[in-house]
Amino acid sequence: MGNRQKNCITEKTENSRIKHKNIRIKGSAMEDKTNITIIGLGLIGGSLASALKKNVTGIKIYGIDFPLVIKKAEQMKIIDKGLVPEQMENAVPESDIIFIATPISRIEHYLKLATPLCRPGSIVTDTGSTKVMITEKAREISSGNFCFIGGHPMTGKERNGIERIDPLIFENSVYVLTPESETEKEKVRKLALLLEKTGARVLFLRPGLHDKIAAFVSHVPQLLAVALTNLVGGHNRSSDNFLRLAAGGFRDITRIASSPYEMWEQIIDSNKDQIALAIDEMIDSLGKIKEAVFSGSLEKQFESAAKFRLSIPQDTRGFFLPHFDIIVDVEDKPGVLAEISAALAKEEINIKDIQVLKVREGEAGVFRIALQSQEERMKSVNILNSIGYRAEPGNQ
Repeated sequence: MGNRQKNCITEKTENSRIKHKNIRIKGSAMEDKTNITIIGLGLIGGSLASALKKNVTGIKIYGIDFPLVIKKAEQMKIIDKGLVPEQMENAVPESDIIFIATPISRIEHYLKLATPLCRPGSIVTDTGSTKVMITEKAREISSGNFCFIGGHPMTGKERNGIERIDPLIFENSVYVLTPESETEKEKVRKLALLLEKTGARVLFLRPGLHDKIAAFVSHVPQLLAVALTNLVGGHNRSSDNFLRLAAGGFRDITRIASSPYEMWEQIIDSNKDQIALAIDEMIDSLGKIKEAVFSGSLEKQFESAAKFRLSIPQDTRGFFLPHFDIIVDVEDKPGVLAEISAALAKEEINIKDIQVLKVREGEAGVFRIALQSQEERMKSVNILNSIGYRAEPGNQ
């Protein structure tokens, strides 16, 4: 591997304890004239550039992407200088921090292109949603001229692209950093402080623990939603009443089943081992539930699940994309949905999803409407209440 600078990337075992839990990142200031390169100006990279431009003074941002994206970024004034990948040598050597904000399948490619150009002491980080594989790759190619700190901003939107960027996307979201145990603390503090300026909450995890958690709370739930939807859909071939009656709880638990495979293919491929282990545990857990069905001991399962569910923090965003629901009581009469849609559209509020929770024919019903943000949720509640509906925020 060659010589390394002290305290940069080093070997560590999975059981090593991370040493960055108590790093103080509050109350400090970024040093002036920090240069930053962001490779990939899609939703995350572009939003990061926009958020940093909005909240941090004394920085210069180089943006690296393809010509059409660069042109758009320059028009939006979220970067100071735009370059195509072939011009990377005009940005990376000048930068203190380099973000690789590309799809997982391209992170290693740009890591290999960028790191030989890094000046000594620079920080390289990524925004991929799995960490072990890329951390190992960074360790393999390290020659001591940079410190790699894995990153995972746990936020996003349903659609990608520079057209979707939002400088507020990191507000109140968790941004996981996965430094190695011997990564220089000052480097970790510097990166964490910068990210905190975007409104994110920085959390430190070991790469392996991050990927294990991701498998259990994100990747396996996605696959379970797909499996359950396909199971019921298969039965629907013999009787279309299966999907006709699939409302309420079924819709809630399978909401993410419609996620595009293209988005998940790279994520799953990069975390197969942890996903397989989590599926094995899930199969074992379902076996215990099956036994409890016949033994009459399900009550404890329900009680413990309810306690765990209530302990999930509601003030931060997790691995899944956030959704902001409102509940609207309506009369059962023609034109109700059109009136609600028109009232929200007039204020440029886009309905992401709408679901009929219950209807009493000739009397009343309840809609659940999903919106893009907390701001839109509260604005929609006020709009609909002002025109005679009873609307309130739904549970997150």
